[in-house]
Amino acid sequence: MPLIQILSYSQKKEFETPPFLNNESRQEIFSLPLTIERQMIAIDKAINKVRFIAMFGYFKVTRSFYEPSTFHENDIDYIARRYDLKIDDVSSAKNTISLYKKMIREHFGYMAPDENLKQKLINESQRLIVGLSTPKAIFYALVESAIAYRYEVPSYTFLSKIITEAMNTHRGNIFERLKSYSAHTALQPLELFLQTDDTLPGRYTIARFKKFSHSLRPLKIKEEVRTYETLRNIHTSLTDIIRDIRLEENTARHYAQWVEKSDVHQILRKAKYKQQFDLICFVAHQTRIRSDQLCEILVQSVQSAKLSALREHQNAYFLQRQSRSKASVEIADLVKNRLIPKLHTIKKMLASDIGSDEKIRLISVQVEAMIADEEEKKTYLDAHDELEDHIGYHTILEERSRKLQNRVSDIIKGLEFDEKESDKSLLKAIAFLKTTGGNITAKLPMEFLGEEEKNSLLQSTTDEPFRISLYKMFLFIAIAEGIKSGSLNLKNSYRYRAFNDYLIDMGEYNRTKELYLKRYGMDKLKS
Repeated sequence: MPLIQILSYSQKKEFETPPFLNNESRQEIFSLPLTIERQMIAIDKAINKVRFIAMFGYFKVTRSFYEPSTFHENDIDYIARRYDLKIDDVSSAKNTISLYKKMIREHFGYMAPDENLKQKLINESQRLIVGLSTPKAIFYALVESAIAYRYEVPSYTFLSKIITEAMNTHRGNIFERLKSYSAHTALQPLELFLQTDDTLPGRYTIARFKKFSHSLRPLKIKEEVRTYETLRNIHTSLTDIIRDIRLEENTARHYAQWVEKSDVHQILRKAKYKQQFDLICFVAHQTRIRSDQLCEILVQSVQSAKLSALREHQNAYFLQRQSRSKASVEIADLVKNRLIPKLHTIKKMLASDIGSDEKIRLISVQVEAMIADEEEKKTYLDAHDELEDHIGYHTILEERSRKLQNRVSDIIKGLEFDEKESDKSLLKAIAFLKTTGGNITAKLPMEFLGEEEKNSLLQSTTDEPFRISLYKMFLFIAIAEGIKSGSLNLKNSYRYRAFNDYLIDMGEYNRTKELYLKRYGMDKLKS
């Protein structure tokens, strides 16, 4: 039985190599308790003493034993200097190494891997397959379990065999359940992926579903939405089968990633039910990951539009402030050089000896001039008030609405939101957008908006009293913020599901509470 590749070459090498230590940690790690020091003194050769101390120190840190050829030279030199050992002969018999391992295990109270541990880890791996996303994660979880059971860390091969056997058994059980559905009509759309692509001669259709474009160009986004909708519809038709064959998310992801990397001929050479299994995994995984990718495009597009509008608003506000400052100077000049002198002139006229009729005439002339100056002042103020309203932030957002609609409307209409675990006011607005395009102003859902936003949607013009483009902009922003905050969740997703979906089912937890507490060393929390 070929073993599944659990770790990459570099990861495997790291697992089988002692940890790298600094000078400070060496002093602590290679310090020997009295009982071990006595055993070390009884060893004959200096090289054996050095290796014994190195094995002891490494085991203290990792609960693992390593091949002497992998010991770090800096550690060997440090041990030799500290314990005044002169190394001449570097040979060491295997039975001597085995004896040292036994002595170290007994000191720490650990055991060598055996059939008892193997059975425990087999049971553990069968459980972990459901809960962990990758064989690598299962591998390191088994390492932790072995340590918890007071065993030295098993070899890479020991653990790989267990994981391979567990995954093959798990997949075999799914195969048996899937065989009863081999002729089911819901599986027929899977044949699409194994057909030759009419648009790309010499290639198969599945190749088009393996790649995702992260472009923000509207045409590319629409193309990706259509691809997603095809996968989503197939996935929806497979929902009952996926449930009945007990295909978990992590299992689907693992085998889907194999499909993504493999050549289609590797799938075609398999038995029919194995082809179906691979393609079901592929569809389930692609539906989730494309949901996440489309969400990221949506959030990125909205964020870009908001930042662009904010920058323009800040620039306009700065220019407006300069203009207002200039207007203030002009108004102050008007008051100082024209209005105040006229008041002084009127005061002098009142104190003069000229006749009453002449006074009234002259004062009337000055008052008329003052009224004209006041009108000029009012014109300055009105002009700048209009400027402030025209370049308001909401107005700038409204101007960007059409461009953003072209990018995100199809995404929102295509995504499936979790109705049980999402903001109901947003869901209502999204449903309205999907069915009507959001163009009927009389019934537009407004519950998700704040009072300031609601007020800004109304305007005095009779041609368009309701700012529908601004409403859509507000909705897109609310959707993006809801996705980021977790108040708006997706049905099929890795990253944007409801928090409760990532937790252990409450019914299962209540049934197996004691097992979970024991497994994670939390027995004291029993109530």
